[in-house]
Formats: sequence, C-alpha cells, structure tokens
Amino acid sequence: MKEICLVKDLDNLYKKYNNIEFVHPDPFEFVLKYSNKNDMEVVGLIAASFAVGNVFQILKFLGSVFDKMGESPYLYLLNSSDSKIENDFKGFYYRYYKDYHIVEFFINISRVLKSYGSIEDWVVGYLDEDDETYFPLFKKISADFNLSSALIPKSSGNSAFKRLALYFRWMVRDDGLDLGLWKKLSPKKLIIPLDIHMMSISMILGFTKSKSNSMSNALKITQEFRKLNPKDPVKWDFSLSRLGIHPDLNYNELISLF
Repeated sequence: MKEICLVKDLDNLYKKYNNIEFVHPDPFEFVLKYSNKNDMEVVGLIAASFAVGNVFQILKFLGSVFDKMGESPYLYLLNSSDSKIENDFKGFYYRYYKDYHIVEFFINISRVLKSYGSIEDWVVGYLDEDDETYFPLFKKISADFNLSSALIPKSSGNSAFKRLALYFRWMVRDDGLDLGLWKKLSPKKLIIPLDIHMMSISMILGFTKSKSNSMSNALKITQEFRKLNPKDPVKWDFSLSRLGIHPDLNYNELISLF
C-alpha cells in the first residue's frame, strides 16, 4: 500500500512538472532547438557533458559553443578537421575545462561521427543485451573516448556517470519531453542521473542514507525507483529534479507528502 501511494504521489508530480514549461533553465533546452535526429544526438551529448556547476553559466557557455558550430553541430563535427576544431575553440573554457580539454572532446565526437555515422550506431556497437543496466555500456564508451579530462569520467573507478545517465535518459525515454530517439535501447536499463539534487530527493524518499556521489549509490537509488516502476525507473527524474533546479520550485512540495 505504501508503494502504491508513493507511485501515485510521484505520478502527480510527473503530470504537473514533466512538460516543456519547466525545462528552462536546463541544458536540455538546447537539444529542443533542433529537429534533426543527428543534431539532437550531438547537441545532447555536448549539453549533458557540460551539465556541471551553475545552470546559467552552463547555458551561457553552451550558447557560445553552438553559435560557433553553426546551423548544424552534427555537420560541423562530421566535416571539420581536427585542426579546424582546434582553431575554432582556441581560448574557450568552462570552469576547470580548458580549451585543450574541450577540443579533445569535440575531436572525439568528430571521430565517432566519421567512423559510425551517428552517435546511436556507435553506442549500439558496444551494447550487450545481457547487461542489467547501462553501467557497463557507460564504461565502454568512456574507454573509447579516453579523455584527459572528466567530461566523460574514466572507465575505471566508481563514478556515477551522472552526465551520461542524463544523456541516455534524453535519448532513450519517450514521453513527449524525453526524445525516444534510440529505439534499440530500453528505458528499464537506465540509471538515475545522480547529482546533489537527486541525492537530496532520494534521501527525502528514504532511498539512500549515503551522500556518496558514486555508481554504487546511483544503482542503489535506481533499484528503489525500479521497485516502483520496473519498466521505466527514471520516469520521475525530470519532474523531481525540477524541485531543486527550477527557480520557482523547492523540495517542500515533496517533503509535504511524508
């Protein structure tokens, strides 16, 4: 009975906040500016990978990146040489990411597009249907990129891969807000994007007592959500995270349920 009531409460928050009206401020709004699948994939990976720090600073930085890439970020990265990317983004920085980190990241995306044609085809190439979650897939993607920065965390260690988890949610789930572009991947294997907001929410819900920003904690929290919705455990991620991110909302609405 308790779980049924919680699902009902979470669904009420979902119906209320899971709509485009509450997207701003969020990096996802850049993805929604495009209609071409390839552009949405590329913009999504970039937007999610820089989703750290003050959201308005994130939006300012991403705006400058996509202005530089022009009308189609996909075609820009597909057709640009490494030297062009290096020249175009010389002097760019965001927080602790210097221009050489940013260039390295974009060159890796360019390599993927030139080798596979799309990010989806690259991801599917590493897919193992026997995996219970997409954590092993995250590690394989990370190992392929082998970045000197933490834009995609190292494949070793216990990172929560929050930004990849967020990106996969955008690409895999399909509910009118999340895009559902990747048909070969299943929402049931998604992992909750664990950041400070979802950590606070999960503690309010009683899903964890740990403040560890680790994959083990992300999987523990995801498993609690999976008990409520086995086929779509991250369904409520956007609507719940609005309570900590959207300037007009706060956690009180969630706390009042208990």
